[in-house]
Amino acid sequence: MLTSLSTTLLISAAAAVSATPFVHPGVFVSASQLEYIKQQVSSQTENDVKTAHFKALKSKFADLSYKPRGPPASGVVECGSYSHPDHGCSDENSDSAVAYMQALLFAIGGEPQRATIAASVLDSYANRLLKYNNSNAPLQAAWSDMYFTKAAELLAHTNSGWGKAQQRALGTVYYCSCSCSYCCSC
Repeated sequence: MLTSLSTTLLISAAAAVSATPFVHPGVFVSASQLEYIKQQVSSQTENDVKTAHFKALKSKFADLSYKPRGPPASGVVECGSYSHPDHGCSDENSDSAVAYMQALLFAIGGEPQRATIAASVLDSYANRLLKYNNSNAPLQAAWSDMYFTKAAELLAHTNSGWGKAQQRALGTVYYCSCSCSYCCSC
């Protein structure tokens, strides 16, 4: 009974989704959600969204003087169990969180400097990342890519100036460094 009900719900949901065209941004935050956040932030009354926005602005990931850390000079992010070794893993975690926070804050507030910071983080990985290595490599790639893709979508669809060539470069490096179980060299 539960299985057939679940199957029916999934089929109904899939039909509804396929009938609606996908609109960017929307992978994680839709344009209507961004508009709602903008309205709440600019509201004269205190509200939970405004409070959360203020906290985000005070976050270390919203620092306007942030400089991307990298991938390592070798281009190889090497992540072992329990972060031993940690050659670029912690730096990539910070960079990916900064890229997403800055892109989100740009999408909400429109400050060009935030788009520039997010783009510089994404571009540093697009231009320098060669591959992931060691036992936690697939996990590391998934963690960072989760934030990088959200940041990239926001920049690509919010008039940030982050161009098509930059978008392709990031997509190519993550496809090549992640798609072959972290071992391919494109």
